[in-house]
Amino acid sequence: MKINVIGCGNIFTTFHYPVLKKMNHEFKNIIDPNIDNVKNFIKQENLKGTKLSKSLGEIEIEKNDIFLISNPSALHLETLKTLMSNEVHIFCEKPIFTNDSEINDSFKTSVLKYNKVIQVGYYRRFSNSIQFLKHAIELKQYGHVNFVKMNGGWPAGTSLPKSIITKSLSGGGITMDYGSHFIDLCMLLFKDLKVLSYRDDSEGGIEVNSSIKLITQEDINIKIDLSWTSFMGNYVQVFFDRATVTLGFNNPNSIHILKLNGQVQNIDFKKNINSRIENFETTSSPCSSQWQEFFNQVNGKDEKISSRQNAIKVSEIINDCYGIRTQLNNNFGK
Repeated sequence: MKINVIGCGNIFTTFHYPVLKKMNHEFKNIIDPNIDNVKNFIKQENLKGTKLSKSLGEIEIEKNDIFLISNPSALHLETLKTLMSNEVHIFCEKPIFTNDSEINDSFKTSVLKYNKVIQVGYYRRFSNSIQFLKHAIELKQYGHVNFVKMNGGWPAGTSLPKSIITKSLSGGGITMDYGSHFIDLCMLLFKDLKVLSYRDDSEGGIEVNSSIKLITQEDINIKIDLSWTSFMGNYVQVFFDRATVTLGFNNPNSIHILKLNGQVQNIDFKKNINSRIENFETTSSPCSSQWQEFFNQVNGKDEKISSRQNAIKVSEIINDCYGIRTQLNNNFGK
């Protein structure tokens, strides 16, 4: 299949392009205002049949075309609206929107009922470890869940791109960017969530540190701490009645289980690809698994792991957080 790409930045070149190339898909158009960057990328990758354009208005959009939206986050919504009006299939990088005041219930309904494919790039929900954890929660494999702790972040320094540190492009800081992945996992694992409290250090700019407290319909408390100034460990930890389950947020293939009796179990899914572990079937990398589900949907299959509804809810939760923001103390993350 031929893909039209909107935004030729790090997200596309590092994550999506290698996966799509390996899957033998072609690139019809790459649209980015930085033409020189695109020219260099097309030359480097020898994409002779790919056309480049500065804006979406310069290309001819055909019904049933496939588009990847990977431009800055604050531009996702308007790009999505334009593409939906042309009846194309859309893979939109997260988040689906950054400002809840820019949309209404009617638009949210139109996204849910859109008769072409819309997926949002929450690829971590496709990881083996997260899917294993989801099944363990649903089956009460280790009893009920009592508490969830999630930590994410690292000292980013000057490595953050302009598209993130510029609020008009990003819509927010670490909560909007990295935090949206954690909130999406909470939606996958627990469905109904409410914000109990939210603190960050934005002070009118973008936040580089934040702390979120959520509660599920079953009264399970979830705490998410995020930082771009301190290393936070990057993990998800679920405290069950009979075990504590820990997984590395950026390691899709391993999980650590400490049972109440002191027994430790470490599962390495990478060694068991295409086999079964405790009635759980492993898959390939999360990003490639998501794209495979996307193309399956284009070919008429149902949504399985991805969720438009969850993607909308994640953005709503982030906006709820910003709406009740209080100041984070100076000792956070130390």
